[in-house]
Amino acid sequence: MRLWDRIRATLYPFLFPVAKLYAFVVRIKRVGAAVVIEHGKSVLMVRNTYGSGLWGFPGGRAKRVETPVQAARREVREEVGIELPTLDSLGFFSFQTYDIHAFRAVVDSSYVRIDPGEIAEAVWVPLRDIGNYHCTDVARIIIRKYFLYKTQHEHSA
Repeated sequence: MRLWDRIRATLYPFLFPVAKLYAFVVRIKRVGAAVVIEHGKSVLMVRNTYGSGLWGFPGGRAKRVETPVQAARREVREEVGIELPTLDSLGFFSFQTYDIHAFRAVVDSSYVRIDPGEIAEAVWVPLRDIGNYHCTDVARIIIRKYFLYKTQHEHSA
């Protein structure tokens, strides 16, 4: 691991709670994006180097000049090294100080290149096993939206 990655991995666990507290106290509403990435009958889940250590989906906060789609593409590229061809919206919801936009993408390759400063682990999880993973509250909401999307689109296809 490069020196900068080690520094980031060490600092994130301390800075992340401070940033969350600041956003809560001053009531900043932020826009975030997360992506359920499908490959075959599996989806990509990640554990960050900061936060709860629970499983979630690649994504993060949008920069001021970004749309949620742009943020989703950038965050996925930075965190797991995947270029997303197209995104389908799963909808959005509010959670704590965030308006979170959830997306779905389908990729042809299972190749993942994690950013070790931000992502501790990334795994392709078979859909049938997704309930066995301890997920963040946000990820659980996104999973419900994802399966609702899948159900609606299977019936319309």
